[in-house]
Amino acid sequence: MLGMSGWVLRRVPWVAERLRPLALDPERRLVDALNPQSFWLIGATVVLGLAALAIASVLGVATHHYWAAVTVVAIFSAPTALIRYNRISHRVGGTLLGVGIAAALYGGDPHPLYVIAVIVVCNLVTELIVGQHYGFALAFITPIAIGATSLGSVANWEVLFVDRARETLLGGAICFAVVLGMRWAWRRAGRELPAS
Repeated sequence: MLGMSGWVLRRVPWVAERLRPLALDPERRLVDALNPQSFWLIGATVVLGLAALAIASVLGVATHHYWAAVTVVAIFSAPTALIRYNRISHRVGGTLLGVGIAAALYGGDPHPLYVIAVIVVCNLVTELIVGQHYGFALAFITPIAIGATSLGSVANWEVLFVDRARETLLGGAICFAVVLGMRWAWRRAGRELPAS
């Protein structure tokens, strides 16, 4: 509802005339994304996500193994992410900061309505800043994920905090190893790393 509120407000004439006009032509089209590089990235991301899930399950360092896979998939969702470190640092650093914020917000045994209120506020903050800085947005996305995981079950908050941190670190380590290997392979093949 919050995301679509601008569309609704533009239907009110006296509000619409005070707002900047929207660019109706998209800057990117879906057909532009349908290329061999995109399909290769999608395939690699799926394989690496499943590998992270398998590694997390085998190691058994936490009980929410899918968080390691989510970390890998989130990091490798950008075209040059397989050869860049910046998304790894944003994801891991932002999530660890978010775990600290979640621990502060959910300390004790919070009532489910309080948890929902925290999720709503964190979602609002996330929407405001995600386009500016991915890592900082994760500091607020993480309490949303932890809070949502707690709803509908008896939450062991300490386990949720530790699991989120451990699985994110594991996923980040897997991504770091992949990026290190990809950069080595690119240089060995005599290819120049793209600028962005």
